[in-house]
Amino acid sequence: MYHDEKMEAIDAMGAQVTDLNIEDGKANQLGSDRMASTKSLLKNRQLMSAITLYCVFSLHDTAYLEIFSLWAVSSRKYRGLSLTSQDVGTALAISGFGVLVYQLVIYPLLAKYAGLIKPFRFAAATITVACNILQNTAVIQEQRGVANGISVTLMSIFKAVAPAAGGILFSWAQKNITGLFLPGDHILFFMLNMVSVIGLSLTFKPFFSMTSVMK
Repeated sequence: MYHDEKMEAIDAMGAQVTDLNIEDGKANQLGSDRMASTKSLLKNRQLMSAITLYCVFSLHDTAYLEIFSLWAVSSRKYRGLSLTSQDVGTALAISGFGVLVYQLVIYPLLAKYAGLIKPFRFAAATITVACNILQNTAVIQEQRGVANGISVTLMSIFKAVAPAAGGILFSWAQKNITGLFLPGDHILFFMLNMVSVIGLSLTFKPFFSMTSVMK
C-alpha cells in the first residue's frame, strides 16, 4: 500500500512537471511570435513612413505651442506681442475649439470625398487623426496594438525633445533680433515652417505610398 501511494505521488509529480514544461514551451513560443511580429512591423515600410510623419508633425506641434506662448508674452522690444497669460490662454482655447469643430465636422467630409492623402497634405489640423488612420491601415488587425505602441513611444521622444529645442531656438532668436538674413522672430517661425515643409515633402513618393484602395 505504501508502495502504491509512493508511485501515485511520483506519477502526480511527473504530470506536474510535464504540464510546467508545456506551459514554458507555450510561453517561449508566444514570446518568439511577439518578437517576430515586432520585427515584421519594423520592416513594414508603409507603417514606418506613417510613424515618421507622426513624429515630425508632433515635433512641430509641440515646439509651436512652446514658442508661441513665449513669443506672445515677450516684450515688443523683442518683437513679441506683450500679451498677458490670460490673453494667451484665451487665444489657445479659441484655436483649440476651432480644431475640434474642424476634426469632428469638416475633416470627415474631406476624407470621404478627397481620400486620406490629400487632406493629410493640405490640412495641418488633421495631422494626428490622419496619422492614426494611416498607421492602422498599414497593418492587420492583430498587429495594431504593437504598431500603436511603437508609434506612441517614438512620438513621445520627439515631443520630449521639442520643448527644449523650441526654447533654445527662442533664446537664440531673442539675441539676434537684427539678423542679416531675417530678424530673429522671423527666423523663429521660418524654422517651424520648414519642419512642416519637411513633413509635407515626406507625404510624396518614393518615401510614402499607400495601396490604391486607401488613396
